[in-house]
Amino acid sequence: MATMASEQVLTLDAALALLQDYEDDLLLEQTLSDADVSSESLSSSSDSEKRSSSSESATDEDECRFKRSRRRRKEELMDSRSQVAGLEERLRVLQMRRLKRTQQLMDAKTEDSSVWRAVAKRMKRERREAEVINAQLKTMVDTTLRYSLWVQSLMLQPAAVNPLLLPKQRQQYAGDNSVVDVVVLQQLLMRLTHLQLTTSTTGVLFDAPSTSSDIKAYRTHGCGLVLEATNYHVLPCDLATATSHVWQHVAFEDSPTAGHTIILEDVVARMHMLHVRSGDLSTTYANRQVSRKVELADQVFIFAAALSEGTPWTRGEQSTTVRPDVHETFIQEELISIKRVRVGGSDVSVVRSSLRLHREACADTICTAGGIKSPTIFDLVEQLPGCIENEVRIRTQAVETRLRAQDMQKTMVTTIPQISVS
Repeated sequence: MATMASEQVLTLDAALALLQDYEDDLLLEQTLSDADVSSESLSSSSDSEKRSSSSESATDEDECRFKRSRRRRKEELMDSRSQVAGLEERLRVLQMRRLKRTQQLMDAKTEDSSVWRAVAKRMKRERREAEVINAQLKTMVDTTLRYSLWVQSLMLQPAAVNPLLLPKQRQQYAGDNSVVDVVVLQQLLMRLTHLQLTTSTTGVLFDAPSTSSDIKAYRTHGCGLVLEATNYHVLPCDLATATSHVWQHVAFEDSPTAGHTIILEDVVARMHMLHVRSGDLSTTYANRQVSRKVELADQVFIFAAALSEGTPWTRGEQSTTVRPDVHETFIQEELISIKRVRVGGSDVSVVRSSLRLHREACADTICTAGGIKSPTIFDLVEQLPGCIENEVRIRTQAVETRLRAQDMQKTMVTTIPQISVS
């Protein structure tokens, strides 16, 4: 705006100067003509008469010259006015363009700033959410690692948890009386504890909302005995899409590694995640029949292993030439099944872990009759659930006592003041 005002002032000054020059020229012409007339009046009349003809011709020439000068000045003035009008119009167009361009730049700057502000807010929100998730994952990993180390130490030294299991662990089943059945029950309890701890680790990883366990023990016809333990976990996710490190708690491998001997505490079979997608499997190794079934229609994964003969709770090698006594022969079945179901509008995975020890009845009529008529057998069937609950309570109390002692020991170590020797 200041530039436009200065240009207008300069244009007006030039126009006024032109008009002033034009007025000066007119005044000069009039002065010159008046001076000539005065000098002519002072001269003699004779000279005036003599020169009358020449004066008239000079006046005509002056008049023509004045008209030409006036016309030239007028044309120059008109040209100057037209140039001024053109310059003013051009200045107005340039100012409009500049104003429009400035407005566009301001709008673009405002729009860019709003877009980047929204992007910055979104990135800040995502970073905060990521920090919260990372903190939760770190806590979960620390808890799982601490729990795994504790379970590993517990399984390596089960006698340190409950000293009562040490003498029972060395006994063997040799008859059909209720006392030896309790020994079998204790061995089953140890195996069940291992399965429950393994499955509970999976629950810790997935933050399982519900867990249930069921233990059944009953006599069949004669001296037959069936002991079953089942554990359920409902996980709020689909295990079929879980990562491979999660499957180490519930998945299986097709065959053991070379030179590896299967013992009681080992997992019967393992199967990698890549092999779970399709197909069935049936194989035999380490005196165990292992089968796998995958049904992709409803996402059912079944892993089973059975021991046809031998004593599963002893460490000694079984002789292949001598058939073991029927009372010492149990069929051990382990099953882990994973099924995807829909509960409350969301998909969940139900993990079922079960262990079953089945002893078939022998063909001896006396043994069969005695088994049916023995009152201690029925007492044992009624007392089995309470016995298991008692053992679980004892083991739980022992573990809690041990953990409290460890925490107290750590607290004492951290709180002992250090004495500086000067």
